[in-house]
Amino acid sequence: RRKLDRANWRWQSLKRMRLFLGGMLLSACGGSSAGPLDCNWLASSNCWKTTLAGASSCLPYSIATGSFSTDRLTCLYSSGEQVTFTTAIPNPVPADQLWNFTLVSGSQTCIKLEQPDGSTFRLTTSAGAAIAITSGSDEVVTCPDGSKFAGNLAALLNCASATSIPGRSASYGTATASLSLLGGDSPNGAVHIFTCQ
Repeated sequence: RRKLDRANWRWQSLKRMRLFLGGMLLSACGGSSAGPLDCNWLASSNCWKTTLAGASSCLPYSIATGSFSTDRLTCLYSSGEQVTFTTAIPNPVPADQLWNFTLVSGSQTCIKLEQPDGSTFRLTTSAGAAIAITSGSDEVVTCPDGSKFAGNLAALLNCASATSIPGRSASYGTATASLSLLGGDSPNGAVHIFTCQ
């Protein structure tokens, strides 16, 4: 009987622990469970696309090039848009450069990107803030309304191109830096943000 009582106590303790941990996870996630980040989500008018589209009317022309300031903390376009970086952009730009900046058009904040590490993107536009976090081969996107979508990147590449998955694409030349954000509502998924030299 003692063995049964002990087993029952352990079972009840495990149940309480599971409930407690489940509550903590829901609390940490704002109560929003994760939906599938799958091919249907990528093909739909998902929250990453709509957040990125919030900047479509105020981004510089993709064929235009802005000029870095001497300290490489800002990049100014002749059409008036300005990119302000949180830290000076090195010359040459390293392949693992983290992009943290605000792009302003006139008096309007067009787009803000925060990349605290190599796997996190926080995108803010007039449509709200969306976050994409990559962990190993998995990615989780948190929408402006707090809903979350999680999926496996390798599985997504079976049905979609790399440029249709939320992320970034950067290219560098002599004293030049160009950045596009991926997963947008464009023919190939890439939305050009700036080119500066």
